[in-house]
Order: sequence, then C-alpha cells, then structure tokens
Amino acid sequence: MFFSKTKSNESKAYTFQGELKGHNGPILCITASVNGLVAGGGADGVKIWDIGEEKDGQVPIKVPVGAGIRGATTAMTWVIRDDEPDDGLVFGTQCGYLVCWKEGDGAFIETQCHKVANPGEITGIAFEASSNRVCSSNRNGVIQLYAVSPGMTLQVVWSISIDAYVPKSVAFRTDGENRQLMVSGLYDGIIHTLRESDGKIEHTRDVGGMIGSVAINPQKGVFCIDDPTEGVGLFRLDSGSRHRTFPVPVKRSWRPRQVCFAAEDCSVIVSGSDHGIIYVFNRRTGDTMHKLEIANGNWVQTVAATNLNGTLTVFGARSQDIGGPNSILYWTLTLPKNSTRKSGRNLGWYATVVLLVVLCLFFYVKAQLVATMKFVHPEVVELSDRIAQLRAREQFLFQMEQEEEQRWAERLIEMEQEEQRWAELRVLENTRRPEGQDDKRMQHRQDTGRTRDETVTTSTPIVESINAEGGHSKDIAPPDTATATVTAGVAETMNNGSWRRLTMY
Repeated sequence: MFFSKTKSNESKAYTFQGELKGHNGPILCITASVNGLVAGGGADGVKIWDIGEEKDGQVPIKVPVGAGIRGATTAMTWVIRDDEPDDGLVFGTQCGYLVCWKEGDGAFIETQCHKVANPGEITGIAFEASSNRVCSSNRNGVIQLYAVSPGMTLQVVWSISIDAYVPKSVAFRTDGENRQLMVSGLYDGIIHTLRESDGKIEHTRDVGGMIGSVAINPQKGVFCIDDPTEGVGLFRLDSGSRHRTFPVPVKRSWRPRQVCFAAEDCSVIVSGSDHGIIYVFNRRTGDTMHKLEIANGNWVQTVAATNLNGTLTVFGARSQDIGGPNSILYWTLTLPKNSTRKSGRNLGWYATVVLLVVLCLFFYVKAQLVATMKFVHPEVVELSDRIAQLRAREQFLFQMEQEEEQRWAERLIEMEQEEQRWAELRVLENTRRPEGQDDKRMQHRQDTGRTRDETVTTSTPIVESINAEGGHSKDIAPPDTATATVTAGVAETMNNGSWRRLTMY
C-alpha cells in the first residue's frame, strides 16, 4: 500500500474509500462523472471503473483497446447528454489521436479514432453539454472544435493554429448569449478567449507565469490556475484580476499540477503537489481544509472531484514514472456546515419555513378566539355591527358636507360672474351715452317737479270756476253734487252726471 490517511489541519471530515486498481505506470489524467463512472488515463491507455455501488477494489470495466501506437493517454472528458441514455468518453493521446468510446451492455465500444491536424500531444479536452460540442488542443498550437453526433462521433466545426503558443488546457465559457472558449498557455501565462462560432480571438490576458492547469466555473464568474511557483491562483472572469492565492509548497521541483473546483457551489478547490499531498482549500476563506496524503512523497499531478450521490468525492493518483502497478485513490468528504454558502441558504430557508408556520398558527388561534367570543358573548357581535353602522353614517355625513361645500363654492363663483357681467354692462352704457345727456335729464326732472306743484296749486280755483258755471255754491266739490279729482297736471269734474276733463299745462 502506498497511501496513508493523513490528519487534516481542521477536522477529520473525510473518509478514505479505497483504490481503483488496474493501471501500470504513471497516471496522467482522471475524469469522473456524476453517474459513478471513473476513467483514468496513463502510459498503458484508459481504464474505467463504476463506483456507483461503492465497492472497494473493483475490477475495471472492459475497454476496447490499450495504448498501442497511439501513445499514452494525456487528456480526457466524459460526454453526458440528455438525448442519449449511454455515456460517452472522448480522450486524446500523446501521438495526437482523438478517440471516442461509447457505453454499451456492460462494456465500452470504440466509435471513432482519428489523428488531429498537425498532430501532437493532446494537452486539453473539454465538453459543453448545452451546445453538444467538444474542443481539443495539442502541443503544436492547434485548437479544434467538434460537434458530437448521436452515434458518438466527432465532426470538425473549425480548426485554428496559434503560432509560438503551447496550449495546456481548454474550457468553455458562456457570457450571456456569447459562447466562448478559454485557452491557456503552458509557458507564457497567456490566456486567449476565442469566439465559439468561428474561433476568432476576442481578447487576451496575461496572468503572469506558467500555467499548469485551468478550471473554470462560469456560474460563479471565476477561474483558477495552477501556478507551479506559488500554488493555486483564483481569478475573476470579467476583469481577469487575481483574487486570491492558495499556497502549495514546492519541495522538489516546479511541476504542473491539475486543479479543479469541487462541491455544487464551487466552494472547494482541489490541487495536486510535487510531494504526495492533495490539498483541499476553502475558496471563500482561503484556508486549507484538508490534506490527503499519498505515501512516499510522489508527484501527484492528477486530481479530480465530483458530487457522487450527494457526496463530494475527491480522486488522486501518482504521476511519477514508475514501472509497477498504480492505483487511483478516492475519498469522500463531509464538509462542515459553515464551510459553504449553501448551508447559510438552507438556514435561511428553514427560518422562512418556521416563520410561516408561526404565522399560520397565530391566525388559526385568532380565528378560534373570535369564533369563541361570538358563541359566548352575542352582544359583542351587536356592538361591532353598531360601530360599523356609526362609521358608515359618519362617512355619509362627511360626504354630504363635502358636497354642500362644493355647491356653495359653485354658487359663489356664479355670483362673482354675475357681478362682473353687471359691471361690464355699466361700463358699456357709460361708453355709449352722449356727452351732456345727464345734465338734460336732470333739468327735465326739475321742470317736471315744478309743473306738478303748479297743478296742485291751481286746481282749487279751477274747480270753483267750474262749480260757478254749474250753478253751485263756492264749496269745493260737494260730495252729493260734484266730485273733483286733481292729479299731476289733470283736473276732472263731474256735474249733473257728466265728466269734464281739464288738463293743466
């Protein structure tokens, strides 16, 4: 046994599950699916295990062929599609071959094998489920994009070559509706972002230093790289700025190490080392959560992680050139409750549920109390109805008062308008009256007054004269024989039944 279960610097929150045996020589790459399938590639080709039933020391699943003339397996990825019941595996080799396998009746069958353009060691492979495409890179600077057919074969979409550039890994990224590819350089620290539709370079960033491996999480907007000189560097996708560095000691020599994100919320980062330890970091705090040790201080280039049956599972293997059997070791980790943000979300969810339950109980008890009060004290209901009626009446009276105030306001406006019209008529009349007309009217009124006075004064002699002619005495208008009526300017007499009218001027 060349492994040992090491102590964690925080807590013993991991459990060693066992070894996946079958390899000979160094193991260069590992990939694990959520379905429990684990594939390892090395100098002797590809081996596949099914750990879904969690059996220790399982025998590898039968595979079509070993390494042969294709060379050691250097990169691989699982192809899991919603429209296909069987899983697929795409891997690349040291001699530039790209191979496709498909799962079938307890074994895997080979569906395609071809040499890439300008053949060289395949350094990176990535699969994107939403677009159903595979991208590969090789040591000669060739980047190729393929479409995956239902029969698990690859059709080239485009192929580009970047001069004086050694790509180490490729990864898909989705920026809104724009799909992109990120290609990282091994020696120069250059990361190119390519447009997925045609492979055109959209922008380039320099992270500084070598890049041993790259892992991207588009959902969280971050990516991490293996910096062989310092450790694991965490960067932001939008700005490309370095957010944090997770130290990994260098005890022997600078060697590339694989890095990957783990856990559903990308809260865990896993990295290999040159001295036989797998480091597990907390992405948010930067703390080293666990150290998983493989004995003899061997180079651990190859690591992988997946969420298997709801449990975080970490894989690792020795990558040093050895001549004997080699195995993949795996652990299951039980994370502390405060190590991920998911637990905080769960706590908030539980608090919300508890609050809803308390509110439901409160309203239920309130309804029961109201029903009890109605049954025991009917006068409470009558009082409530009376209060409601009084409130309704108060509202009605208030509305009537508002309407009355509105009517008075309208009436005042009408009166003001009427007064304004009269003022306008008076102005118009004064404007039309000729000059001096008022003096003439005043003189006429004075003259009329004098005439009336004279008429009253002379009326008595006239009546006497009339009576004399009629043979009467000088008495003024005896009631039985004659009646005299004097008005303004007019005298009327009646003698022997006949009237005579005299008008005084």
